[in-house]
Amino acid sequence: MYKKNPVQFKLTSTAMVKYVLGIDASKKDIHVCLSVIDLRQQVKVKATSKFSNSTQGFKGLVSWLNRYTKESDVPLVSVIEATGVYYESCALFLYNAGFDVAVVLPNKAKKYLQALGLRSKNDKIDATGLARMGAEQCLELWQPMDEFFFTLRALTRHHQSLQELRTNVNNQLHAEEHSIYSIKSVIKQHKKLIATIEEQLKEIEQRIHDHLNNNAEVAEKINHITAIKGLGYMTVATILAETNGFLLFKSISQLTSYAGYDVIEDQSGSHKGKTKISKKGNKRIRRALHMPALNMIRYEVGSFKPFFERILKRHNQKMKAYVAVQKKLLGIIYTLWKKNEAFISDVQNHLSGNVETVPSFANAKLTENYFLKNLLLMTVPCTRLGVCLLAKLIRESVSKNEPEAALDRLHTFLTKFFKELCDSHGVEFRKDETVNALYGKYIKVIKGKGFLESSMAEKIVQFTFQIMDAFNDIRNNKSFAHDNPRIKLR
Repeated sequence: MYKKNPVQFKLTSTAMVKYVLGIDASKKDIHVCLSVIDLRQQVKVKATSKFSNSTQGFKGLVSWLNRYTKESDVPLVSVIEATGVYYESCALFLYNAGFDVAVVLPNKAKKYLQALGLRSKNDKIDATGLARMGAEQCLELWQPMDEFFFTLRALTRHHQSLQELRTNVNNQLHAEEHSIYSIKSVIKQHKKLIATIEEQLKEIEQRIHDHLNNNAEVAEKINHITAIKGLGYMTVATILAETNGFLLFKSISQLTSYAGYDVIEDQSGSHKGKTKISKKGNKRIRRALHMPALNMIRYEVGSFKPFFERILKRHNQKMKAYVAVQKKLLGIIYTLWKKNEAFISDVQNHLSGNVETVPSFANAKLTENYFLKNLLLMTVPCTRLGVCLLAKLIRESVSKNEPEAALDRLHTFLTKFFKELCDSHGVEFRKDETVNALYGKYIKVIKGKGFLESSMAEKIVQFTFQIMDAFNDIRNNKSFAHDNPRIKLR
């Protein structure tokens, strides 16, 4: 049996894996600690120092790093704690200089240092702990916020501050007016202050509106989203500002977790605590969505009210149902923004005239309306409008006890959708080519592009096509799509 040379193993095991720079930022200074981790997972401190929190100090930091990081093939990651706004200049300077930067939340850093058993706390200890944290963990790299949305965030947060200030002054005015001894001069100043704040609110709202309209693409997407009745312009602006235009979000689940709508459980053994949202996210998003969620129910927008009533019936708590509506509304805003589509509350309003009732299969009569509906499905693109139309027509067929017609329409839509997929991936096909014939071509192309990362994914796609084969039998032998023994044409 082959055994490694102990000397060789000792040499290779001490090879450095990565450098980590821990940075604790304050208003005037930044305390830094450079550590290194080797293949044995041992973390060693190479050097510590302190620099001014200024451009000159950042340049000195880079020179200091170059002196202690001689091995150019060993990666370097900078880990900085998000201390107010004092970390931003340093993080941006290092990012622009080509360094990998990771920003960690203060509570996460605090819990990590507590887990290490550190009892004392100062800037040097914090910087050392951040360096160790970056060495032992693979932290997500930070990217600076887009300047457009950074400006928008500053405007929307200032707007929120003015609103809160107006509420405070109004409360003070109310208390002063109803006290046993009212002082007229104080009441007069309160009213003047409220008038000034309201004037500033109008000004900042106009600036937000102008800022968003300066970008034609953003303005178009916002117009699509605000088509939802009860969802205001300022609400959408706040959500975009707090999420950087959804730039780094790849899924709705990531977004809901960032906003604090993710559900957490409290259960261990026989103990069963409450299941609730974490609230460990951006509270400004939840604040902005509170009133729009109430409006969704008040105006009965889309399917929000049945959804609200279902949650209310299950939990018997109105606020929990409203929070569920907030979460759903946030997901819809995200989807409309990513797809650049307008919200459609009722697909019937987007059709020319009312959709006629599908003819009964019992009568076995081939009418013009049936073909018009299938033709409409073929002409409507496979977007949200097409899915809404498909769902409406299927519901009509099921309510009339016509399952074959529902399957026929679903097959028509899926076939069109699949051919659109083939076209988007460059799969060549003839118009009269069957879905079965296209299956092999499609699998070969998406495999070549690396979209199928496992055999399980391929089996899922294959199972989907087996279902469509079953649809073929319904469509060709038991529906109005083709002439067959069950149908007699007039």
